Amino acid sequence: MRPIIIPAFLFSIIIAFTACKKNSTAPAIPPVVPVVHNNSQLTVTIDTAIGAIGHSSTPDTFAIDLKDPSQVGKVPVVFHIDPAATSNAGKKVNDSTYFDTIDISNNKVAGVTVTAGNGSSTTYGLGFKYIFSNYTQANGLADSTVYGVYAQGDTIFATTTNGLSISTDGGQHFTNYTPANGLGDYYTYGIYAQGNTIYVATLRGLSISVNGGTTFTNHTMTNGLGANAVHGVYVQGNTIYAATIGGLSISTNGGSTFTNYTTANGLGNNSVFGVYALGNTIYAATIGGLSISADGGNTFTNYTKVNGLGSNQVYAAYSQGNTVYAATRGGLSISTGNGSFTNYTTTNGLVNNWLQDVHVQGNTVYVASRGGLSISTDGGSHFASYTTINGLGRNWIFLLYIQGNTLYAGTYGGGLTVMKPR
Repeated sequence: MRPIIIPAFLFSIIIAFTACKKNSTAPAIPPVVPVVHNNSQLTVTIDTAIGAIGHSSTPDTFAIDLKDPSQVGKVPVVFHIDPAATSNAGKKVNDSTYFDTIDISNNKVAGVTVTAGNGSSTTYGLGFKYIFSNYTQANGLADSTVYGVYAQGDTIFATTTNGLSISTDGGQHFTNYTPANGLGDYYTYGIYAQGNTIYVATLRGLSISVNGGTTFTNHTMTNGLGANAVHGVYVQGNTIYAATIGGLSISTNGGSTFTNYTTANGLGNNSVFGVYALGNTIYAATIGGLSISADGGNTFTNYTKVNGLGSNQVYAAYSQGNTVYAATRGGLSISTGNGSFTNYTTTNGLVNNWLQDVHVQGNTVYVASRGGLSISTDGGSHFASYTTINGLGRNWIFLLYIQGNTLYAGTYGGGLTVMKPR
């Protein structure tokens, strides 16, 4: 007999039906919503006697609907719960029931149908709502560690520890660009693109190409950057924002010259991890808090744990309307414009509290962390999380980019993961 291992996002379903079974031979279907729990496992059984998705004559049999039987085999997975059970465990019911193994990785199970003894059933969605594709050095990536990613149509830009990789076919094949093309360094971090103009944050300057990456011009402290080490870059019209370890540097002439802003202007710290701008409002993620300027960078107001941030170490910021999102080392901090933040952590379903990036579309919040990807569809109150079990190249994600319904995640040592809805 071989155990079948299913992640514990089915845990809430089993708990509910265990309680019902103690009082009824035909339990009603409660409105249970599966909760994603990582690094936990359940043991269930496969009942070959059923032969198809449906109900059994015994009320303690519940079936999982295999949405893609071509991949996992046309056999139903069945829970058998003892009426007196105090824990959730699969067991052998009779000789027609045996233990087997089903591979549920890479989205091979998409939903669960729970069927009561009276035949009534309800189908629940699982965390596997997306198709994950992972691209590595086998596809031409310069390195398996991807610090930053940006996309325009089928063109994907990935910054790595060994240069910039560009794919024009959605990630199937990459061409690499290095200091031989004018990049400031092999270590490339943030990335932004506008048509054929590409902005790359490197260890030794901000490199700009106006011909799709064929050649770059590198900009350094001699052009006014606060430091040569640039963590991130954001572009708004003709204005370039460079997050450096020596301050936030802003150029309004294509990068020829920069004006640098520091703690003297109100930044929480001169080491800036990321930058985002909306009109004249600039959000600088620093090692000393989230610094916000409403006057194009001349003055900043800094927000810290005193204002509700999960940590003073902020790695990324995002804004939508009056709502501000800060990815911190201690969780996701959200402000609705009153100067105070509410912090969300693993208690709300985040897979890890050490966050690296945050993006928002409507009420959907996407968070990258050192433990995986977390997505909330209610503005951040509750998250579902995705890890290597679902198809991520690795659980440590540096940077996200959203294009339409497609999500791009740069991972530490696991390549570039592209995630699309089913």
